[in-house]
Amino acid sequence: EESSANLELVGQISLEMERAVGILNAAPADFDLENLVKRRGAFAGILDGLNAELNATVEQNISEGITASSQNILTLNGTFSELANKVFDFVSTFSQEEAVTTINQEVNPVIDALRSEVAAFDAASDQNSQMLLQQIDRETATVRNTVIGLVIALLVVMVLVGVFVVIRGISNPLRTITDNMKQLADGNTAVEIPFRNRSDEIGAMANTVQIFKQNALEKEELEKEQEAMRERSEQEKVQQQRQMADNLENSVKSIVEAVAGAAAEMQSTAQKMANSAQQANQMTETVTTTTDQASANVQTVASAAEELSSSISEI
Repeated sequence: EESSANLELVGQISLEMERAVGILNAAPADFDLENLVKRRGAFAGILDGLNAELNATVEQNISEGITASSQNILTLNGTFSELANKVFDFVSTFSQEEAVTTINQEVNPVIDALRSEVAAFDAASDQNSQMLLQQIDRETATVRNTVIGLVIALLVVMVLVGVFVVIRGISNPLRTITDNMKQLADGNTAVEIPFRNRSDEIGAMANTVQIFKQNALEKEELEKEQEAMRERSEQEKVQQQRQMADNLENSVKSIVEAVAGAAAEMQSTAQKMANSAQQANQMTETVTTTTDQASANVQTVASAAEELSSSISEI
C-alpha cells in the first residue's frame, strides 16, 4: 500500500504541476481581467494542494531520498509561486511582453528544476518500492520455507504443485502488467489494465498502472485544451489585426477623398481666375483701340482747326 501511495503521489505531482504550468503559460494571452483572477486562483489552489501533500510526505519520513526530494520541491514551489505572481501582475496591467519575458527567462528554469526534482522523487519512490518488494519476497520466502519444512515429509507433491500454481499466478499477471506499462509509455492510452479487482499486490500494481493511464489521459486532455486556447488567441490576434487594417484603410480613404475634393475646388478656382484674366485682357485691348481712335479724332480736329484758322486769316 505504501508503494502504491508513493507511485500515486508521483503521478499526482506531475499532473498538477503540468496543469499549473499550462495555466501560467496561457495567462499572457488572456486580456479578460475577470478570467485572469480565476486563473490566478486556480494556480494558487493547485500549488497549495501540492504543498499540502508534500508536507505530509515530509512528516511521514518514508525514506531519506523521498523526504529530500519533497523538501526540494517545496522550496522550488515557493520560487515558482513568487515568479507566477510576478507574471500575473504583469498580465493584469496588460504588460504581456514583460510577462512572456519573465516566463522564458525566470519561470522556465524553475519549471525544469521542478521536473528534475519530480524525476528524483520518482526514482526515490521506485527505490523504496523495490526495497518493500524485496522485504515482501524475503518474508514470503521465509513463510514458504517454514511451510515446506513442516509438511515436506507428507505433502511434497502438493507443495510442488502449489508452488507451481503460485508462481504461474504471479508471473503471468506481472508480465501482462509490464506489457501494459510499456504500451502506456509508448503513448497507447487505449490499453486496458486487467487484475484491478484482485486484493493482493498484483491488484495494487494494476490499480497503480491504471492511475498512470488516467494521468496520461488527463495530460492529453490538458494539452488539447492548451492547443485550443492557443488557437483562440491566434484567431483573436488575427481579428484585431484585420480590424486595425480596416480602420487604417477607412482613414486613408477619407483623407484621399478630402484631398481630391480640395484639388477639384482649386482647379475650379484657377479656371475662374483664368477666365477673369482673359476678360481683363480683352477689356485692355478694347480701351487701347478706343484710345487710338480718340487720338486720331483729336488729330483730325486739330487739322480742321488749323485749316479754319488759315481760312479766317485769309478772310
